[in-house]
Amino acid sequence: MEALRENALGLGLWAKESKIRARALVLEEQRRRVLEERESLKQKMDSQNASYNAGQAKGQAQEKASNMMDKASNAAHSAQDSMQQAGQQMQEKAQGAADSIKSALNSKN
Repeated sequence: MEALRENALGLGLWAKESKIRARALVLEEQRRRVLEERESLKQKMDSQNASYNAGQAKGQAQEKASNMMDKASNAAHSAQDSMQQAGQQMQEKAQGAADSIKSALNSKN
């Protein structure tokens, strides 16, 4: 009788141990899935961060290019104004020289 009782207790412990092992396998599978999902989400976030950073860099580059174009345009307008002023001054000096020559020729006559 004692042997049967020990056998029954042994079988009961074996059944409990089997249930615990089965539950451990289920939990390990759930853990693996959670880790895979976490890795997938991390990759998605990394991709979104990279896209965001690329957009930021593109916007900054466009802003820099726009500023450089504005500076170049301003420099071109400034150079054009300077050339027009210089041309006007040369024309005035040439006209003054021509007037002086005419005056000198008229006074000789």
